[in-house]
Amino acid sequence: MEYPKKPLPTLTGKEKNIGLAYLIFQYALLPVLLQLVGQAFSLGDSDTLYNFLYFSINFICVISIFSKFLKKSMLRVRRSYQDVLSTAAIGFGVFWLCSSLLHSLTGLLFPEFINLNDSSLVNILGDYPVLLFLGTVILAPVAEEVLHRGLLFGWLQEKNVWMAYILSAFLFAAIHVVQYIGLYSPLHIAVALVQYLPAGIVFAWAYQRSGCIFAPIAIHAVNNFLAFLTVR
Repeated sequence: MEYPKKPLPTLTGKEKNIGLAYLIFQYALLPVLLQLVGQAFSLGDSDTLYNFLYFSINFICVISIFSKFLKKSMLRVRRSYQDVLSTAAIGFGVFWLCSSLLHSLTGLLFPEFINLNDSSLVNILGDYPVLLFLGTVILAPVAEEVLHRGLLFGWLQEKNVWMAYILSAFLFAAIHVVQYIGLYSPLHIAVALVQYLPAGIVFAWAYQRSGCIFAPIAIHAVNNFLAFLTVR
């Protein structure tokens, strides 16, 4: 596995420390706190509203914590926008191919399997479609890519690039299925987890090849946009 010709944007010590602390908070406490806030202010049971609040908080916190990192990444776009665009295009093609093959294989091995997040999107779309669009297509890609690729992958690849790929992809997959633990069988959770691994790997590759976080953000956003159109 080759490193990009240009080094990845560096994180300041403050960005790393606060970012890692926030990542733990996001996984362990943020969903619980949102539920408590919802109960306290009688927000109801709308999953769309809770998801939008979750995405919004993540987005605001991430751009605040990683403001210097994002400025460096924006400069990289201005200087090498062709590399960023070509990497995003190649990455999306590879991601689409891998996802299609994995989806077909899953259908053969587990005919009754239903993607947990796709099913959830179908159920909540009717409440606030605009909020769902903003959350999944605009806010989530930025926050998730900065945390999992900019922070985790960027930090881990300094130690071991293979470990960076594996751990960042696994944690990215885990955040999409952890809320379903206890609601579905372990096998169902495992299959759902595997379905998100290609995305994590391709997004990390796009970040490494382009040296710019906006390449995986673009792939992520386009994929979520197409998923939004599909469930409509």
